Amino acid sequence: MRLAIDLLAPSDGQVRLLGADTVRQPSCRLRVGHLPLSFQPPSSLQVRDYVEALALLSGVPHRRVREAAETALERVGLLDKTASQLSNLSCDMLRRVRVAQVIAHDPEHPILDEPAAGLDPEERAVSWWAAGREARGL
Repeated sequence: MRLAIDLLAPSDGQVRLLGADTVRQPSCRLRVGHLPLSFQPPSSLQVRDYVEALALLSGVPHRRVREAAETALERVGLLDKTASQLSNLSCDMLRRVRVAQVIAHDPEHPILDEPAAGLDPEERAVSWWAAGREARGL
């Protein structure tokens, strides 16, 4: 997984992602959304600010960032939490915020490491639906 998202360089050969060589064509990484299993976002940020910041870093044009973040948060059922601080969210809500940050830039290929970890069955259904994928053991 680290090779696919370019956190680790191949020692030999090449890594192709969506038909592109990740070293020679690094822009292909903008077409991917990555959700690592363990990552703790800054707890002092508000939900909207966190999702917007990562959308910007993922290539969403500044004029569309607010709309992209709100759409993603709506898809995971957290539109009413946009002004909440991340530190005030439950673990399952925080996981859904992280799914929103992945889908905010509408990636062609989301890479989700254990996307259902810590979620109850209802939350899992929301996350799978939000990612636009069927549960296939990603």
